[in-house]
Amino acid sequence: MLSNWSLNVYPRALPISTRHRKIAKRIISLERKMSQLSAEELQNYVCDIRNKIDCEPKKAKDFLVEGFALVREASWRIVEMRHYEVQILAGICLFEGAFVEMATGEGKTLTATLPVFMWALSGKGVHVHTTNSYLAERDFELMSPVYEFLGMSCGLLCQGDTPVIKKKSYDCDITYGVGSEYGFDYMRDQLAILNTAKPKLGKTFMASMYGYKPRKVFKMQRDLAFALIDEVDSVLLDEARSPLVISGAKGGVDPNAHIYKSANSIATSLVLDEDFILNKSKRSIDILECAKQKIYEIAPPKGLVAPWSFYIRQALSAHHFFQKNVHYMVDEGKIVIVDEYTGRRFAERTWRDGLHQAIEAKEKITITEASKSAARITRQRYFSFYERIAGMTGTAQGSEKEIWKFYRAPVIKIPPRKKIQRIELRDKVFGTLEAKWCAVEQKICELYKCKQPVLVGTRTIESSEKLALRLQKLGLNPQVLNAKQDAEEAKIISSAGQVGAITIATNMAGRGTDVHLGDGVEKLGGLFVLGTERHESRRVDNQLIGRCGRQGNVGIAQFFISFADDLIVQHLPKITDKFGDKNELPSHYTRIFTKLQNQLEAMHFEQRKQMYHFDTWVEEVLHMMG
Repeated sequence: MLSNWSLNVYPRALPISTRHRKIAKRIISLERKMSQLSAEELQNYVCDIRNKIDCEPKKAKDFLVEGFALVREASWRIVEMRHYEVQILAGICLFEGAFVEMATGEGKTLTATLPVFMWALSGKGVHVHTTNSYLAERDFELMSPVYEFLGMSCGLLCQGDTPVIKKKSYDCDITYGVGSEYGFDYMRDQLAILNTAKPKLGKTFMASMYGYKPRKVFKMQRDLAFALIDEVDSVLLDEARSPLVISGAKGGVDPNAHIYKSANSIATSLVLDEDFILNKSKRSIDILECAKQKIYEIAPPKGLVAPWSFYIRQALSAHHFFQKNVHYMVDEGKIVIVDEYTGRRFAERTWRDGLHQAIEAKEKITITEASKSAARITRQRYFSFYERIAGMTGTAQGSEKEIWKFYRAPVIKIPPRKKIQRIELRDKVFGTLEAKWCAVEQKICELYKCKQPVLVGTRTIESSEKLALRLQKLGLNPQVLNAKQDAEEAKIISSAGQVGAITIATNMAGRGTDVHLGDGVEKLGGLFVLGTERHESRRVDNQLIGRCGRQGNVGIAQFFISFADDLIVQHLPKITDKFGDKNELPSHYTRIFTKLQNQLEAMHFEQRKQMYHFDTWVEEVLHMMG
């Protein structure tokens, strides 16, 4: 149990050690020997190591050199890629349970095969967590032939698969899937156990989670052994403020839809600062005393299960805190949540406590019945069930403290194979949105004239579409990548580095996407990444910057930001008013954005810490009761 939250006891990002380098040299020295073996001899070699590890599982580390050399040779024969020394170094650290920071474009997908193969030799099963289904499918299709050549079975988790199909994937030596899906399947298994549990346990999900061993039931997952997490900072930090929640089945149209419609009607009649006050930073609403007359002019509708003011407050939240094509989109008459960190759609998720219904009323679509929470778990708690976890990302530095305190894992920085040649220009700062977007237009036109490809990062679907429309009026033809075009992601990204390409993307292009440069682009200065807004987390900004200057290529990155951007409007609205009549401002005003990001990251850390403490408190209470 982690109880020490002092800020001065944790390791900073560590460099590669001499021991790691010596092991890597030994692995590389076996290249010639492995290349002379036939396919059958390689496979027999794997079987021999596997048999020895079966007898003594703790001896797996003794076969690290031979195991990594086997994977290098198999990768070369199957996909014509052989691990470089820096990838081997990262693989060693991952196998030992560290979190590694590798520069974007250094080949994390190939690196993952090294520790995954070694863990899989134990026969316990390895879970490879990715941030989205596109990356899970891509990595599975690319790397499963390598594992299969080495005698390993490999499965892919797909949303919508039946439990029987998922069990087949989980029974494989190696399973690829979206990180959250593993957590949901774990809870589904626990709910299945709960349904067969003895009544005296009390039918609570948490009771089954902590220590009860019921009679045998159908489970999809085996015991949790090893997990390799891609984009580990996104999964374990950015997304960790929201627990994984499974909802019970919904019954279609809500019989109390009239309540949400009435609340929506009243909410639209209330006046900001006269009837209610917003706190955008805390996302809270205070309804003033003078507004009560408007709220209770007519009797509250029948069927209320909460105070009438609660429904009004949720309706106000739907109108003032949640924007269409920013936080959600309407697709085929349904509200689809858009993830603020990745820009991807969450088709199966809903907001709780009537908020989803309030947004449906706002958009005047069918109001669905609210679902009840059947199970809940934090990511911190879920990952604590694995014997060993390790993770990769391009942006872990600055988060070493939290990673160490939650997961007791060091962050190790892997040097790039080639010197990074990316140029990061100073931010351009503007007072108004219009001044910023005019400057963005002008910069894109300049780049298009010299045929240098540009990737424009926007924060929301709405911003991406508005910018695309502005450029189309200038005679340009940009490609747009957001949650509405997620099916075409691979095609759009593949052309983003070609001569003269203009690509506008939300955060979907920020993680895990490879933009390959076309012929002649290097001479033009490489890919130009133009960010149009800073995010609450600097890691998201850095991931966008990392789309250029990969693997030693040249590239340029620059942000165009304004004091009317959402980041400032939500958290420092007084500054927005102060600079509302300014155009371009000196670049040193960037410090305000940086300071605000630091404050928000500290606040988010406190939220995750509180969630962790709640989990440990629940565990202690259940142990005392049991």
